[in-house]
Amino acid sequence: MTPAVLQESITYAEGVSPYLVLDIETANLALDGIKFGDPKGWKISVICLTTSPGFEFFGQTEFIFIHTDYWGVLPDEITNDPRAVSTQEFDIFMDLVYELKIPIITHNGDNFDWPIIENSPYNGGTGYFIDHFREDNLLFDTAASLNKLTGGLRFHLQDLLHATLGPDISKTMDAANAPVAWKEGKFTEVIDYCLADCHLTGKMFSAASADGSILCAPSKSSKEQVIPTDSWNLWMNSQNVLNR
Repeated sequence: MTPAVLQESITYAEGVSPYLVLDIETANLALDGIKFGDPKGWKISVICLTTSPGFEFFGQTEFIFIHTDYWGVLPDEITNDPRAVSTQEFDIFMDLVYELKIPIITHNGDNFDWPIIENSPYNGGTGYFIDHFREDNLLFDTAASLNKLTGGLRFHLQDLLHATLGPDISKTMDAANAPVAWKEGKFTEVIDYCLADCHLTGKMFSAASADGSILCAPSKSSKEQVIPTDSWNLWMNSQNVLNR
């Protein structure tokens, strides 16, 4: 039985599918000795989560976790922001999310975000392991799903946004520029970019789920193909937030 105080922490309208979207940014300026698909050496700058439209968690729709390595150098405008805390609080937050069985969506989370988050706090991560989320089918990675549905093809988020939301909808920054901006002290700019990616990923997921398919070209190709996304909607409908 979920405690009443936790039940009251969630508000969403009838017909709304409550979920969170997670994205991380890293502080690595150079890729020497590190590679995608291997969490070793990667260092988180910020973890962001956003709620699905119409869903509030503890009265908020955005959550910002700044890695403890950088919390002490942030300006007051960030440390005083009620959305922002250090990654020391990440485990408490995630335990509440798990208790309430709130699903979390990522784009490339299986291969990038989650393994880096699981790194030790002394090695750029949080030390929080998410095996229990996986076991309860609470995680959904749109990149991994598309890879499986197409026999191993990769799809960039930017292309998926254009395919599902229209040609005028784009990411707000090139991902490669985020570590540079962070190093230059443009913390708010990077945080806003990370939050925007969360919101855009959520909108892309919702649009693709509602449409039942995506017409998009994979990475390094100009040939569009139709990818069925019925399984996305089935996964979302299988969720049982608050064990209701």
